[in-house]
Amino acid sequence: VQDRARIEACFIEAVRSKRPCQAECRVIGADGVERWISLAGSLLESTGRATKLGGLAQDITERRVSQIDATLLT
Repeated sequence: VQDRARIEACFIEAVRSKRPCQAECRVIGADGVERWISLAGSLLESTGRATKLGGLAQDITERRVSQIDATLLT
């Protein structure tokens, strides 16, 4: 993950604050292609202790490329 430090900080803050985390980052796939991923996660607790961080990841490459292209054209 190219944006690793920022993503780690997001999840650490989610654990500390017990609030959901949401971030976008770039990843390099096994095929060497850069993709944009949207991450969202929430802390799962059991008896008042953080036990898991559950969430989802979604490929948002098309949307991000369109946004970048639009910015470059203006």
